[in-house]
Amino acid sequence: MLLILIMACQDYTINQKLQGEPIIAPDFIDFGHLSSGHETGLRQIIFSNGGNATLEVDFIDINGQRFDIDTSGFDVEPLSWHAIDLSYAPETFEFNEGYLDVYLKDQEDPVGSVWFQGWGDAPVITVTPPSVDFGTLSEDCDISNEIQISNDGNIDLEITSLQELASLPQQIWMEFGSLPELPWTLAPNARISFWTEFEAVGLSLHSMELKVSSNDPIAPIKDILVEGETMISTTIIDSFTQGNTIYVDIIWIVDNSGSMSSFQNKLSTNISDFLNMFMLYSPDFKMGFITTDSHNFVNNTFFTHADPDLIVNSSALINSIGTRGSANEMGIEMLSEAIQLNRSWFRQGAALVAIFLSDEQDWSPNNQPYYSSIFDYYYPQGSFLPFAIIGDAPGGCTGAFPGWGYYDLVNHYNSQWWSICDVDWGTQMEDIALAVVNLTSYGLNHPNPKEDSIRVFVNGQEVLEGWSYNPSSNSIMFDWAKMPEVGDHVEVSYEIWECE
Repeated sequence: MLLILIMACQDYTINQKLQGEPIIAPDFIDFGHLSSGHETGLRQIIFSNGGNATLEVDFIDINGQRFDIDTSGFDVEPLSWHAIDLSYAPETFEFNEGYLDVYLKDQEDPVGSVWFQGWGDAPVITVTPPSVDFGTLSEDCDISNEIQISNDGNIDLEITSLQELASLPQQIWMEFGSLPELPWTLAPNARISFWTEFEAVGLSLHSMELKVSSNDPIAPIKDILVEGETMISTTIIDSFTQGNTIYVDIIWIVDNSGSMSSFQNKLSTNISDFLNMFMLYSPDFKMGFITTDSHNFVNNTFFTHADPDLIVNSSALINSIGTRGSANEMGIEMLSEAIQLNRSWFRQGAALVAIFLSDEQDWSPNNQPYYSSIFDYYYPQGSFLPFAIIGDAPGGCTGAFPGWGYYDLVNHYNSQWWSICDVDWGTQMEDIALAVVNLTSYGLNHPNPKEDSIRVFVNGQEVLEGWSYNPSSNSIMFDWAKMPEVGDHVEVSYEIWECE
């Protein structure tokens, strides 16, 4: 028993003395800043063995981009050391960090680790957009697109050359304006712009490749592809059939300030001329009245084609409006509020006609484009049409100031206005009725027609006059005397622009 204990103690002592003791230095390496593509950092890592047995390194596991080391195993004899090189080669403007773990033979966990980091300094060329496709354009279009080059690195970007490789005949080229001769130097975060232009001539696909040479280490040549195709202007034909129903909502916006008594009386007396002419066309309509200081419908009343006493009741309602309203007339604002706040009053699919009557200018708080955007939102494609009975612009007339605001809105929609100072309103009311009947419009399917190429045909026969093109609604509108009859076949032909 004593002999066994002595032998066990001797074996324990021998094993203690024959252990290797790994020492790894340094445990952190900072490569600092290097010029990417030009400089490589190199540091040594020392593996020492402070024990009295051979140290067997099985392998090295490294993590982190741009760092490299020999990962194969090696032996370190007792009281000796082994050096191995760690390299860092940045490729662009970047910060990199990583670590390595050292594994000994027959051990699952690393015996030691080394952490490291470094910075790469470089210019970085960025092209915006990276390519340009002008699409298919009508012949004779000439358009351009801006190209911007910026330096997103941290040292100067040197642009040394620009090479154009264009298809023939060359229809795409570069315009550099007042830029200086090459080379160009861009400091970090700086940028420079020039233009590529395309003149659409011929039928083939045109292209140009611009090669930008610079000192960007990762992209010394940057390719920019520019393409465009030419087509002969295409003729479009839109077809329509004239319906048999005029489906329209009508709002009269009547000035109810103190100076309006005589004008309201004229409207009340002559509303019969408007309605008699209007009803000849068997319209399906809804008609109401608001004032220039309220968006609410007068007496909460409206009229339709089914009203048996339409003229009498309409005249009576006009007489009830009165002249005790605000002297700060805001007819356009009230119409805007009526459309937005009384949605249940308006019929889905119906066009809207607004008729303003005022002896003053409009004092609404916003400008005409603001209100037009609201009207166009609710009534796109020519389904909103304003008319006005106002003081003559620009000088006014006897008893009335010029109707600015109303005048501007009517002109924007290529509509009509009549003088509030006319003695005879009978013909005027009939003209308004016919203008309302003429609300029928034909919206074109393509947004960019060549206006001088538009031709209109009714039942196969070209109509040379009596119609007009409204660019704001992109539609064809007929004069009342030339309006197609029910069931007529209408065709509109036009060539299209494709320059946008």
